Amino acid sequence: MAHITESRIPATSSLEENMATEAIHAAIDSLFRGREQEIRYRITDLEANIWESIEYASSLQDDIDNESNDSIRQLLEGQLAWVKEDRDEWLRECEELQEELNDLERKDNEQKEKESCQKG
Repeated sequence: MAHITESRIPATSSLEENMATEAIHAAIDSLFRGREQEIRYRITDLEANIWESIEYASSLQDDIDNESNDSIRQLLEGQLAWVKEDRDEWLRECEELQEELNDLERKDNEQKEKESCQKG
């Protein structure tokens, strides 16, 4: 019966360990960059939606102010309420994504500091 001894297990060299560590860090960086880019695109889209909703809400408010028919005014006010709800939801999502983006950037900076301390 053959026994596996420590002498038969090849020891990894520090070069191999460094290469593996660098590959892991590159993969993590790639994931962070991908998520960071995804967040930035979504924030840009949300900001465009928010701006359009502000313009549309202003237009609706003008229509409401100029409308003499009560039932039409009520319909427009309902639309305005929906626009404001959507805008508030987009603002919340935008803030949450900005917090996530800040966390990613903070973690990335911490990792870079840790790596520079290990090298230095």
